[in-house]
Amino acid sequence: MPERSGTDGDKPESEVVLSCQGLGVMEKGRHLFRDVSFSLGLGQGGLVWADHHRVARALFQVCAGLGRPDSGSLRWFGGDAAAYGEEKRALALKGRIGLVHRETRLISNLTVLENMTLSLEYNLGLTIGQAEERIQPIMDCFDLFRDRRLRPEELSYEKLRMALYVRELVKHPPLFLFEMPLMDLGPKRHALLLEEIRGRADRRECAFLISAVPPEVGREWVDWTIIMEERSGRMETSEKRPDGPIG
Repeated sequence: MPERSGTDGDKPESEVVLSCQGLGVMEKGRHLFRDVSFSLGLGQGGLVWADHHRVARALFQVCAGLGRPDSGSLRWFGGDAAAYGEEKRALALKGRIGLVHRETRLISNLTVLENMTLSLEYNLGLTIGQAEERIQPIMDCFDLFRDRRLRPEELSYEKLRMALYVRELVKHPPLFLFEMPLMDLGPKRHALLLEEIRGRADRRECAFLISAVPPEVGREWVDWTIIMEERSGRMETSEKRPDGPIG
C-alpha cells in the first residue's frame, strides 16, 4: 500500500507527526498485519477499520511507542524510532501522544480531577493551580466538571471512559491515538470528542488516528481510512478515501 500524506500531498518533515513504513506485527508466530504504511501530518486524521480489535490495538501500541514492530520502521516528529532506546524514546514522546486503548484506566484511589492534574504535573510540569485552570473548560465541555471530586468507581461507565479521553485532551499533545471510541461513548459524547479533535486538527494543533470495527462510523471526520481485514487466512490492508466505497 503506498504511503499517503492526506489531501495536501507530501508534508514538510517538520510537520510530519507520525510516519510508518512497511509495519508488521506478529502474534504467536502469525502476522496480525504486515506492510502497513501511512503518514500523518499536522491537521490530518486517519481511521483504522479493522476486522478484529486486537489488530488495531497492536498497531496503536506500536504507534504509541509501547511496543516494537516485527518489521518496518516508524518516525515520530521527524525522529527515527530505531535511534531511540526505550528510556530515550519514552522521554522524547513524553506528553506528546494522547493514547486511549481498551485497557486504559484511571488511578482508582484518586478523584477524577486528581487523575488529570497528576497527568499534567508529570507530563508537562504544571502546578496544580495551572493544571486545574487548563482542565476546567474541557471538563465542562464534556459535562464532567460536576463529577470532578468523584472517584472512578462512582462514575457511570460512559463518564468513566469519557474521563480517560479528557485526561488526554487536556495535555494538548500533537498526536492522538484513540482505540474504538464508539465502544466507550454514546453518540452525543462520541460526536463531541471527534468534533474536538477534528477542530484541533483543522487549526493545525494536532494529528489523530482512531480505530473502529465495521460497521462503526467515523469516516466523515478523517482524511483517509485504512481497512485491515482477513482474507484467505492472511491479513490484507487497503486504503480508501472517505468519499469512496468501503468493503
